[in-house]
Amino acid sequence: MTGVNKLHDEGYYGKGSIVGILDTGVDYNHPALGGGFGPGYKIAGGYDFAGDGYNGVSNFTISPDSDPYANAVCGGHGTHVAGIVGANSTAPYPIFTGVVPEATIYAYKIFGCTDAASGLSYSDDELIISGLLQAYEDRADVITLSLGGPSGWSESPSSAVASALVEQGRVVTVAQGNDGAVGTFYGAAPASGKNVWAIGSVDNIGLVGYEATIANSTNFTSFPYFASVPLGFTSLPLYAITLDSSSNNTGDACSALSSSLDLSGYVVLVKRGTCTFAEKYAVVAAAGAKHLIIYNSAAAFSYLPDASAYLESTAIVSAETGASLVALAAANSSALISAVNSTVLAIEYDSAGRISEFSSYGPNFEMDQPSPAFSAPGGEILSTWPLDGGGFSILSGTSMATPFTAGAAALYLSVKGKQSASALEMRDIFIATSSPVSNYSGSEVLESVVHQGGGLINVYDAINQPVRISPGFLLLNDTRNFNAIHKITVKNMGDSSVKLKISHEAAGTTLSFVEGSKVLHNSWPVPLVDSAATVLFSRTELSLGARKSATFLATFIPPIGLDPALAPLYSGYIKIGANLTVPYYGLAAPLKGLQILDDTSDVLGVDLPTLIGADDNVIPKSTTNTTVSLSSKSSAIQIVFRLATGTRFFSLDVVNASTTIHPAFTKRSMLEHGDTRLHKAVKKGLLPLVDGLVGGVVEVANNLTSSLLGGASSSSRRALFGSLGTLQTQDYAYRNAEDSPTDYYYVAFNGTVAPTSGSNLSATNLEPGKYKLLLRALKLTGDLKTEGDYETWLSPPIQLVK
Repeated sequence: MTGVNKLHDEGYYGKGSIVGILDTGVDYNHPALGGGFGPGYKIAGGYDFAGDGYNGVSNFTISPDSDPYANAVCGGHGTHVAGIVGANSTAPYPIFTGVVPEATIYAYKIFGCTDAASGLSYSDDELIISGLLQAYEDRADVITLSLGGPSGWSESPSSAVASALVEQGRVVTVAQGNDGAVGTFYGAAPASGKNVWAIGSVDNIGLVGYEATIANSTNFTSFPYFASVPLGFTSLPLYAITLDSSSNNTGDACSALSSSLDLSGYVVLVKRGTCTFAEKYAVVAAAGAKHLIIYNSAAAFSYLPDASAYLESTAIVSAETGASLVALAAANSSALISAVNSTVLAIEYDSAGRISEFSSYGPNFEMDQPSPAFSAPGGEILSTWPLDGGGFSILSGTSMATPFTAGAAALYLSVKGKQSASALEMRDIFIATSSPVSNYSGSEVLESVVHQGGGLINVYDAINQPVRISPGFLLLNDTRNFNAIHKITVKNMGDSSVKLKISHEAAGTTLSFVEGSKVLHNSWPVPLVDSAATVLFSRTELSLGARKSATFLATFIPPIGLDPALAPLYSGYIKIGANLTVPYYGLAAPLKGLQILDDTSDVLGVDLPTLIGADDNVIPKSTTNTTVSLSSKSSAIQIVFRLATGTRFFSLDVVNASTTIHPAFTKRSMLEHGDTRLHKAVKKGLLPLVDGLVGGVVEVANNLTSSLLGGASSSSRRALFGSLGTLQTQDYAYRNAEDSPTDYYYVAFNGTVAPTSGSNLSATNLEPGKYKLLLRALKLTGDLKTEGDYETWLSPPIQLVK
């Protein structure tokens, strides 16, 4: 799938390379991860920057120490990531290897355990930066981070540090994010850092499974089953709870079985149905069962949740296999099943090799980075898990694709040498040798470059392809800042001459917004239309001698007939020879035309922005007597707003009640609101969340400080509007997602503000009187000092009283 197996077959396993992993810690006692910690072990070093008690939710106290160990409660994610990089698992465990099993790993724990109440665990920029700098000091060749949160900007502190390490020659791989359902313009940080390797996900070539054998059976002698580890029993008879595999059977093992039934000597067969897996586990366990096989009845496939509290082993099989097993149980009571073979099977399924549904779309709001750069296997990945949690697990996410890519980069450096190419040159090599693919929905149209980057990586080709291309990625920008002409240099690094034909292969054009809406993004799968750019070449064939180079020009003409109100993102690939590509993307609309402030009721059900009273009710826009008491914090009101598009800067200021600035929103469409549906709620996936980069809300406390507000650096921007004081400013804000009813910004106001200028920036109380609140958001590509480049909203009057 990615060429890793070919390199393993040639004896290359990553020896001599060092991979630094910033994550939740690792169970280094796992035999597949070397069984120890320190010099001479696979996990040779690392550090715990957070401590177990820290969670970023209810406990913000760090307790750093030199031991990055974590158990299943705290460190499952990091252990899984480490296994993808470098596991070497042998029988009786599942037999598989990581990408670079002979590489050295350093583990940097930047998360604590989860908060008991919320089940969440956060890190922050300070912890991430500490881990990045330590990995640099420890001479990690590749640094990988399977973490992040919504951003769309390259200026976050951790993004900037990651970018600086790339400039110093270190490869930094970062997860693109697991928010594919949210649609375009939803890149994560620190993946949005300049020149970092932002990684998307492709579904695994096959579902992880094993083979069970059947003795005393003539025609039906084996079957595949799906589990993270082999079932581990031999010669057990089969017992089907019911002998009805038809659609009429929906309640298999959903209620208590006969008290006289003893299932301790059987492998039990149950149909998936209307009750939960846990209910089925409990029912059969109460009858003495130790081993359970569930056969599928749903349209979608899923691995079974953990059953260790009830049973020794569980697995799921297809509906077809289940029907065959039911027939076997009915006709042949002497059949015996064994399931100890630990050879991992890759069982084909519909989305194999396609871009994963969960993988986040780019681009960033500056349209100046590959977002993602390319993709790697991240859907349904078997890897290690802490021993106290079962030892192995199957997870999906760009969190899995990212360490795979880190391992591929380490493999490249191990084979080619650490001085063979810079980190940026390596990224271009990996992009050029990646293979564009289609998406999870089943369409054969190539998926957009803003969803897959260069495509699925192939490290074997990256190592063995002698042709180098620069630049590796073409950024066409929007219609107002269109980069039409690009010079591409092709160099033959090999000892033989080559002839290369130049051509163009278009990918689907994504329609970012729902037709008729100014603020609703199309959710996954973002519609793809066949409307491509035209590309003209100064030459269509290159003949290069050994160690020779040549250049050609590619001139782009954007596609026509597209509605700019839908923010169409067109993309494709310049093909050089049979297997090399240069991806590109552009926006068939002006970035400045994307609406920033949501002024509709489409998502939250109330017209936005809006004020919420102390009684939690919406204050009508026509209200003229909203009262806030300076002496009672309980009378504070909330200002609620959403960003339909990210913004370089927004501020919320207090102004005189006489201010009459008319609300100004970017007008992209003359259409009335069409589809005002709420996007379906989806799980965010397996990506750990980073405090400050992620969040349903941004809450600003009443005791504001200048550091929170950005201090005097923002005063010149606010002076344009006669600000009397500031409630909040934020640089590089991400857009809110429509799939969550709690993803919005809110700010509390009870008369306390920060001054806009002067040497004393301490928070102060306004005098009693009547005021309004002014919300401003800078349009994309807008000038911070130009009043007309802001979208604005003015609140109804607010009366402050003592």
